[in-house]
Amino acid sequence: MIIFILGWITLFGVKFMKHNKYKNLGIIFESLIHYTIGLIADGKTEESSKIMSLIKKNFLKKTSISECYNIYSQLLYSEAINYYHASKFYNRLIKEHNKLDHSKINAEISKMFDVLKKDFNIKEIMDTKVPNYKLFSSFRIATKQENTYLRPKNQMDVEVVILEHLVNNQELKKISNNNIVEVDYPQEKQEVDKLALAIAFKKFEKDAKNNLSEDQAECLIKYYSLSEENYLKWVNKKIENMLNELCDKRESIDSIKVKEKLSLYIERIEKIYKDKNINSDTIIEVMMGFDVCRYLKTI
Repeated sequence: MIIFILGWITLFGVKFMKHNKYKNLGIIFESLIHYTIGLIADGKTEESSKIMSLIKKNFLKKTSISECYNIYSQLLYSEAINYYHASKFYNRLIKEHNKLDHSKINAEISKMFDVLKKDFNIKEIMDTKVPNYKLFSSFRIATKQENTYLRPKNQMDVEVVILEHLVNNQELKKISNNNIVEVDYPQEKQEVDKLALAIAFKKFEKDAKNNLSEDQAECLIKYYSLSEENYLKWVNKKIENMLNELCDKRESIDSIKVKEKLSLYIERIEKIYKDKNINSDTIIEVMMGFDVCRYLKTI
């Protein structure tokens, strides 16, 4: 059985109320995501796959956990035009959150942790630094699920954190700055797709033995950030340009051996372009195409 530890959180430099992060699905989700990304960075793809499967099972399928996390996701990726509208939206989220069956949610969290602790140190996962800890802890406190008295000053402090976020949403600014178009694509789905692709790219980087180019990095960002339809439009244009470049270069190459290899590769890229079937495997082919184009410019 997992021991849930109540600890003090600090907002504005003032410690004021106990908060149970082991029941906070916003923090749990981000801790799992960032811990798994750390595993991928260390090349531990087997361990990262286990956590990713657990995330899919609990956060993407119809569960009490996913129903509750959807509220945290709305909080993170919504924006209000002013504090009045932010307050209205915030109060609606609180009501939605508190209508849920929290005994069932907590039971599912305990079950998920029971599975997780067979292979991992849960405290280590939950101690992972996450960027939205203050926002999610504030929201959890505001829901009053901890059954702890919230003084008016404390209530005001947590509300300020939430309302400031909604009026000046930095997460949406990150999306905008990366030219990401959001089209009805849940953030939790984006995060899990990102992990799946990161695992595939770990193998790609190992095989290619180089750092990602600017084109490759853009390809990665847009793959997990755009809707399938928008990504297909973007990547097809990139593939079309790539094919033109590869075909032009093939004509100027004297080596018959190199020309034959290049022709075979062009056939593979053309097949992806015609089939319009974009997945992690075909994206790796496209990523390699950027490398081939970069290499051909040196000869």
